[in-house]
Amino acid sequence: MSPAPAFLTQAQAAEYLSFAPRTFRDLSKKYLLPTYGPKRNRFRKEDLEAFMSNPVIFLEESVTIRRPRKAII
Repeated sequence: MSPAPAFLTQAQAAEYLSFAPRTFRDLSKKYLLPTYGPKRNRFRKEDLEAFMSNPVIFLEESVTIRRPRKAII
């Protein structure tokens, strides 16, 4: 048996993360997932796993998560 490839195409990455290809494409643009290869069309499994565990680290701008204010009655 050959080992699993370290780099995945967009379709393979979408399947690996259980996303539809179009959904994954949109997410990869929004979250700025790192790409590799001469055509910059490959994704590393380690990056995909890091994305699934904490997607905020891949956002273009920093995000501050705030608690909602309690209503004063």
